[in-house]
Amino acid sequence: MWQEQVRWQRLLERLESGHWRRRAITVGGLVLISGFTFAVGLMLRPTPTPLLNIPLVMGSPKAMSVNGLIVRDPATITKVVQDLNRLAPSAESGIAVQSCPNYIGQKYVLAFTYANGDRWTVIVERDGCENVTAGGYWPRTSAFSNPQLLKDLDAIQSAG
Repeated sequence: MWQEQVRWQRLLERLESGHWRRRAITVGGLVLISGFTFAVGLMLRPTPTPLLNIPLVMGSPKAMSVNGLIVRDPATITKVVQDLNRLAPSAESGIAVQSCPNYIGQKYVLAFTYANGDRWTVIVERDGCENVTAGGYWPRTSAFSNPQLLKDLDAIQSAG
């Protein structure tokens, strides 16, 4: 009887040790496969493409309104268009969640009118994250990248 119990214990110990051995082999295999996959991913990753600085305002608008104040001076319109087109593009793509401290809701609505009758609207937030939205799309850039834009828009608003 005693020998049967010893044999049974040995059998259980072998089964348990085999179970742990299989677990160790499985975990080791997963680590090796993960490491290989990571290394291949590093070798095959695409090179990042630089962000294209696509202009926010195309061509030469004939007139511009800033929060309803109509501006027809070509030099002022050209200066604002250049300020807008100098903004650095945002690195994110798509819609993202932002936390903008001190956001009160002040903004400049710039409506550009072209000689052929086309219109284009750009919204520049005055506070918070200072997002710039062109044509109704999500924020593509921020006025932080060109502080001269807000100075010029402030000057137009105060002159009117």
